[in-house]
Amino acid sequence: MAHDKHQCPVCKGKGTLPVPRSRDRDLSRERSDMAKVLKDAGYSYRQIGGFLGYKSPRSVQLAVNRK
Repeated sequence: MAHDKHQCPVCKGKGTLPVPRSRDRDLSRERSDMAKVLKDAGYSYRQIGGFLGYKSPRSVQLAVNRK
């Protein structure tokens, strides 16, 4: 009896899951880049801080000016 048709697409019938791939993402860089995009779109530092979870407008300003 062939079970190929109903085989799990993740484990391919082995019964074990593959090791998850590592994601080497710099989330602080991504947040800073998003802050720059929002600032260029005309949002204030306070609005950007509210959207992205920064604690103060000064920290948003530092992120926008980050090189």
